[in-house]
Amino acid sequence: RNLRPTGSFVRKGNAWKAVGFQGSDPATDVRGGGLLAVQCLEHFCDVHAAGMRTMIEQLEVVNAASAERFYPISTTAIVVCCKLCDLLGLSDGVRGPISAEALETLLATSRRHLATLLVPWGRRGGFFGLFSLLMADVHTRFIRSRATYMAVQKLLTKVFEDLDRRAQGCRLFQELSDLYCADVDVAALLAHARTPRTPRSSTETPRSSTPGSSTS
Repeated sequence: RNLRPTGSFVRKGNAWKAVGFQGSDPATDVRGGGLLAVQCLEHFCDVHAAGMRTMIEQLEVVNAASAERFYPISTTAIVVCCKLCDLLGLSDGVRGPISAEALETLLATSRRHLATLLVPWGRRGGFFGLFSLLMADVHTRFIRSRATYMAVQKLLTKVFEDLDRRAQGCRLFQELSDLYCADVDVAALLAHARTPRTPRSSTETPRSSTPGSSTS
């Protein structure tokens, strides 16, 4: 809805291609990443809706100039999710996610610099945060390097190598985020509006002065 607010939902159709899937049925692209990949993409489109719209618009512009200057952004998001699971050690190949016991063991492994950046769902950082940094980085590199669809896999390899390297010097997700957002184009894609608090009316009676309230 954030990407096509005036359109109605359809299970299958060309509208899915317009938002970065390879075909008219998004389920065929999602299979490899499962529910987690869908949640990651939904999170990015919700929290960074303006950035996602910008990414789609930029791809439309470069694709109009050259048919090879394009990549299916939503399908690529599924790939990014899968690769991030592999890098963190959260997946066990075709057997799916690792067990809770294996996750505890993961925190003591050589990749602790990445694993400890994960925090409980719903808080800043965590898997969603890492995913969002990568999506903005992938797109920024694609546009700047004037890459083609055939170069996306090589670009992804470089993106994940740099994530591993950058994370080694970070103890908190915010430190890693600051490194990525030092790039103004990445920061612009990740910016999102915060709902401002409604200011108190000048005629509103302070709570402490309402009848029957204590002023002590």
